[in-house]
Amino acid sequence: MEVPETSIRLENIDDLFYPNRDTMKEEFPRSILVIGRPGIGKTVLTEKILRNWANGIDEYYYDTVAFSFKFRWLNENFNKLANISLKTFLRFGTRLNEETFESIYEEIAKEPEKAILIFDGLDEYHGDLISCLDQSRLIPNDPNTDTSAINLFIKLVLGDLLKGATVVVTSRPTADGFYSRLEFDRNVEIIGFTSDKIEEYVSRFCDNNNTSDLKTKIWNHIKTSSELLNLCYIPINCFIVCVTLSGRLIDSDQRNETGALPTTLTELYQTAIDHFEKHNHRSADRNSTAHEALKKLQRLAFLGMESGQLIFDQVLFDVKMKTSGLLNSLSNPIFPLQTQFCFIHLTIQEFLAARHVTETFVPLQIKKFISDHVESGKWHLIIHFIAGLLSKKRFHREYKDCIFAIGESLQVTHGKIELNYNEVFVMKCLREVDDEEIVKEVCETTTLNDVVKLHNGLYHVSPSDWAAVSYICKHMKNLANLVLSTTVDEYYLLEVLQLLRKRCLNQLQLSGGRFDTVIDVERVFSALMELNCTLDHKHTKLTSLTLHDFGMTETGLLMMCRFFRNGYASQLTCLDLNCIGIRTHEISELREVLNNGHCSNLTYLDIGNELIRD
Repeated sequence: MEVPETSIRLENIDDLFYPNRDTMKEEFPRSILVIGRPGIGKTVLTEKILRNWANGIDEYYYDTVAFSFKFRWLNENFNKLANISLKTFLRFGTRLNEETFESIYEEIAKEPEKAILIFDGLDEYHGDLISCLDQSRLIPNDPNTDTSAINLFIKLVLGDLLKGATVVVTSRPTADGFYSRLEFDRNVEIIGFTSDKIEEYVSRFCDNNNTSDLKTKIWNHIKTSSELLNLCYIPINCFIVCVTLSGRLIDSDQRNETGALPTTLTELYQTAIDHFEKHNHRSADRNSTAHEALKKLQRLAFLGMESGQLIFDQVLFDVKMKTSGLLNSLSNPIFPLQTQFCFIHLTIQEFLAARHVTETFVPLQIKKFISDHVESGKWHLIIHFIAGLLSKKRFHREYKDCIFAIGESLQVTHGKIELNYNEVFVMKCLREVDDEEIVKEVCETTTLNDVVKLHNGLYHVSPSDWAAVSYICKHMKNLANLVLSTTVDEYYLLEVLQLLRKRCLNQLQLSGGRFDTVIDVERVFSALMELNCTLDHKHTKLTSLTLHDFGMTETGLLMMCRFFRNGYASQLTCLDLNCIGIRTHEISELREVLNNGHCSNLTYLDIGNELIRD
């Protein structure tokens, strides 16, 4: 959630459309890509843009026409949209009839800059986008030429049609293989809730509830649990946490007896499903009928993910399925008289699909499913859920082998892991299992046992990402070199410090933050002195220590000197404390400590004003 220094923070949604330092010559961005993880609010963003446009919130929307498309519609109506004109395609984005739309089309054809085209969920398109991109180049840039809807989308993004129109596209990062081939004027990422925004969300959630202290109780539960905080940075998870916790608190007559709180994503979604079942099935035969309906929904969810179908015809649902609380009914924008259904959120469909796999596949099938799909971003969240669901079956060796299949997919090159999306994904799946013994065994018997160095490089690790990475790192016996060079925040640092207390390292390199948010070195040296390595292996001594962009205080200097005086740096050969703001008198004090034989092996020292090499 830490914003890189080079990024531009957009304070309001409407700022998305205005020039900034990322656009050339103060030009308005015409093609805008919005990236976000599952559940982080991409669809909500598009709905908010449409609402702002309809209400004329900003002058940017004056005299414009907004068009809204969802890629799941393109999947559902693939055959019907295989050979259409630009005019027909755009009409679907307004839900207007041909006669009403005629004058609108004539206007934007003359003045394309009046069009705002919103495409939601690029990652949900199940066709071969790369082939479509190549094919679109062979099609004339003529609005009257009939072609497929996806080809028209590509031409609109590239400006080959309606040049000057504003095009907004949202996607999960899993579609980067395609959108990275398109050149957008502006690239935006939704980074989710910070802790203050989580508290604000909880407050707003509880506004309409008559229970006076409900907000306080929910927020106290969340803020005292690092696991819940990590989950709640995703808005949909924050909603589910609020729904389930409020339900438990209200059902227990306001008593503070909520039972075990969910600490993993799988537990959170399971709690949500239980909540929806409880509050939507109230008949005498609720248990049996609800269970049967849930089984049908799970199968439909899986088949839909398999075929790329996210919208379903009403004939596939019986009454109990429709009243499960897990579905939304919606009209087909292309054929409005046909009522259709989709799951209330894509992540709900993915969770139900994962349950279908773990409840109907035998262990060998689950293992093969994981191996076949672990490299496909489309299935990543489902595999993440499968890992959590398998934890309930871990006492069976066959299911444990399925978990090992996840660990075996991690790539280790020459003993080094350079963190990226895929490596972090594997570690998050293993963390989701939430079993120390299994993770320890995976780390000892897979390529994780070969890891000597871990480096996060340019990959921006979120707090929930790092919680998983840290969890796995403390079980990797041969990990000796840790390099974390990304700007960190408070929650990130807490996880790092916990790791430093639990395992010994040979080389450590940390960057603490920007100068306006520097973190005191006191806590770093304190953690190093509190080391109690939990691994049953040959203990290693720190030989190289690099700290950049950390703050220096009087107590920090005292803790640093104590670290050297008490023998914790007896094997240190390299010490780099440049860029931590050491003042002249502090350098003298530190130099005196280092010259008193506490670091007899030191051959490289850089503390800003002083540099010595062997």
